[in-house]
Amino acid sequence: ARCWLWSPDTRKVEFTVGSDDACRIWVGDEVVFHDADWHSARKDRMFGSCTLQKGWNPVLFKILNGNSKMGLYFRVMDEEIDSSPTEPRSN
Repeated sequence: ARCWLWSPDTRKVEFTVGSDDACRIWVGDEVVFHDADWHSARKDRMFGSCTLQKGWNPVLFKILNGNSKMGLYFRVMDEEIDSSPTEPRSN
């Protein structure tokens, strides 16, 4: 999965993630989260942090699908950060 996060300035943000099963997250070219365990997706299962640059930041999620279902929850704990599920366009 992929999304973009817009930040008004360079800042460190906290996030929560819940995936079924293992998950790795990149912001730009940097791996910011890695979980190799097998478990069901649940909101706010784990916490992480990353630094966002000013402007749009691409976020890439890779999920290992073990047995049966797959799921992903992701939430940034900063109300000033906007998100887009599709690649933002420059105006």
